[in-house]
Amino acid sequence: MQSFQAGAGRFQLTSFDVGVLAAPLSHASGLAGAGLHMIWLNIPSIILAPSYWAQNPATLLRAIHDYGGTYSIL
Repeated sequence: MQSFQAGAGRFQLTSFDVGVLAAPLSHASGLAGAGLHMIWLNIPSIILAPSYWAQNPATLLRAIHDYGGTYSIL
């Protein structure tokens, strides 16, 4: 849990941020660094399937734009 708080401080994340996550949640960095981090910090997030945005990278940029993403993990 300390690493979540440290990450929030390092990236200056607040509850006003919106995460757009494209890291696979089946991978340790995707699950802890993206999924659980956003839940622990109470930051709203959009989760894209890695295969979805890998086939068309513009979908990641579109999601950041459409949802007002301020933080992204790939």
